[in-house]
Amino acid sequence: MLGSQTMIAYVGRILIIAGMLAFLLNYSLENLYGINGYLVGAFLTSAGVLLSRKREFYSRQFTLYLALMIATCLFHLLSGGLSKGFFEAFLCYVVFPSMAYLVSFEETEQDFIIKFVALTGLISFAGSLLFYVNIFFGLGQLGVIFDLEFTQTMGALQVKNTSIYGSSLVSGVVALVQASCCALLIKKGYSNLWWLVFFLCVATLFASLSRRAMIPFALVLFFLMQDLRVTQKRNVALFAILGFGTIAYLVPGVGSAILNRFVSVFDLGSTFEGGNASRLQAIWFGITQVAANPLGTGFGSLSSIGKERDALLSGEEIEGFLGVTESFYVTVVGEVGLLQCFFIALIFVGKYREIFKDLRWRFVFLPLLVESIMGLGFLNPIISLFSLMCVMPEIRKNRARENLKDGLNAEANKQPTTAN
Repeated sequence: MLGSQTMIAYVGRILIIAGMLAFLLNYSLENLYGINGYLVGAFLTSAGVLLSRKREFYSRQFTLYLALMIATCLFHLLSGGLSKGFFEAFLCYVVFPSMAYLVSFEETEQDFIIKFVALTGLISFAGSLLFYVNIFFGLGQLGVIFDLEFTQTMGALQVKNTSIYGSSLVSGVVALVQASCCALLIKKGYSNLWWLVFFLCVATLFASLSRRAMIPFALVLFFLMQDLRVTQKRNVALFAILGFGTIAYLVPGVGSAILNRFVSVFDLGSTFEGGNASRLQAIWFGITQVAANPLGTGFGSLSSIGKERDALLSGEEIEGFLGVTESFYVTVVGEVGLLQCFFIALIFVGKYREIFKDLRWRFVFLPLLVESIMGLGFLNPIISLFSLMCVMPEIRKNRARENLKDGLNAEANKQPTTAN
């Protein structure tokens, strides 16, 4: 009987992995075969969760968070705050975190899911290579998933690598999460092969020219190099210089392109479309909306999710859409409500110290918190799922330890006492 239960649990885990891959390949599946990877992924993941080993308890904090978010959703619906993108925002705020919570394994098994996320970096790297192959040689029918994306930095026109995700921003931040998981495995003493996967993830990140991913990656690199021996630091530096130099030699201009993108992060005077000045203006606009609507403007009203790109660029009127804030924090507080977010912050009081104490939070979650200052990574299903399911066990770790302590105390109380 135990063997059959173990087999069912393994089948559940395989279904969860298949569901995560469907989420990862959504853009490719949709453009090549017309298949919605999110629906397939949700079905496979749900089936996997049902077959997986049942939890002994659920987090009170996370349950309170869900209750508050659902109540907020109903409040906005009843008050007429329905905008285009409402459903997609509900998925981001409620469904995807719930899915990540159910998917995440217990603390003792968590390295399995972290290894899986890290290994998906190979898929991202392969997509980045195929992106360039499609430009120079063409890939026929496969070429439809490799859209060209251009940007202008310091007067230079640059091509941004979208890999298999259809967006350089998504490609860059997904690669950041994958590189963070590799760095975490290296930090924990796993095989040196993870260094190779790490560098491939970094190559994907820089190929995307995503500035929002470059700064948080510097934080990951700092944590990774912090405790390495001098010889290890030297070897890493030599490998990085050799690899970067080889790429710069084979593809002239790539070094200056990456450097220009990195330096432009600190250029607050940029006035071009998508520049930092325009982002700061968008953030200020979001802050004014928060002040004017302390109970929230409604899900989807301050973000681009659920809207057509052409409609956003053309400036045509979109139902319930007020504008984009360019910051995850401002978007959430503006859409959900300042009061509700204050209570959510209180719910998780006591967990914030884990961001710096626990390796998972420090390597995987903290870089995304930095990205969210002027980025919207958490509003993407892939990024949200892959990052949260790596750190979610921390929400219930304290409770698990309390249960273990109570069990040990109960056993101790059962021991017979010796008479004096």
